[in-house]
Amino acid sequence: MVHLDDLATHAEPFGWTERLRAGVLEPFARGEAGAYPVYDWTRRRFGPVRRVQAAPVVLLEGGCGPPGGAPGAGPPGVDGT
Repeated sequence: MVHLDDLATHAEPFGWTERLRAGVLEPFARGEAGAYPVYDWTRRRFGPVRRVQAAPVVLLEGGCGPPGGAPGAGPPGVDGT
């Protein structure tokens, strides 16, 4: 499971799509594990890197686009429904 709050920031609450694509979706598409730095909401900076093993199904916990976004309005390759 990938928690989208780990990818968002105070400055970019919905600017996480590139981090998701580069750190998770692209490696998964190649059959590799993903990795991304986890944002620390208290310290207001990224902390340690979290590794996620590739799997046939990966859950993205959180929103897949701006509030009120239409289904499928998230990043390419992500079904937000």
